[in-house]
Amino acid sequence: MLITERIAIFTLLLLSIGQFLLRAPFAARLKMLITPNRWLLWIGAGAGVAILGTTAWWSYLQHRLWAGNEFTKALLPPHQSIWYFIDRIIVREMVGPWFVALATAVLGFFALRWLNRRRGEVFFEKEEYLLFAVGIFLSGYPGLLIYAVFMMLGGLIKTITYASFRWGRAPLANLWLPLALFGILVKHWYVPQALLSQFTF
Repeated sequence: MLITERIAIFTLLLLSIGQFLLRAPFAARLKMLITPNRWLLWIGAGAGVAILGTTAWWSYLQHRLWAGNEFTKALLPPHQSIWYFIDRIIVREMVGPWFVALATAVLGFFALRWLNRRRGEVFFEKEEYLLFAVGIFLSGYPGLLIYAVFMMLGGLIKTITYASFRWGRAPLANLWLPLALFGILVKHWYVPQALLSQFTF
């Protein structure tokens, strides 16, 4: 398992525990000090910086490795355009998949907020936009595709359960982060790498 996936798993565990503790009855005083969106934003941003920093460091190390080898030195300037290294290592393997996840998370955040406001804010709680976006980003690419399937299935099952028992609106806020964690673990242990490679650049 890559260090970036470990950072994502640790962050999702930390956020899930924090979310559980903030929903507990004894957390009313804690909520006055730390709003859920604030701690979620800071921890999610910290994980994003750690993940993107790690991938940038890997790209630098890969460049140093290639520059120190007689055969791979021919793949770097002045023998080859720098764009080969940027495309092959940085965009396709290191930083690119995380930027796809980040862009999808930002688009998902604004799409959920727009949809919810358009429908009179009946679908989601305000903190769910950020939970959704953090879950997408930390799932990475192509892991966010697995996360999307789990989100749809989890949301559907919970909504049907609540509707069947007439419990009212099904709160989905406590599903976003655990499903992202579950998606990463399923991707790592159960989804064949040959299948995942069809979704990479």
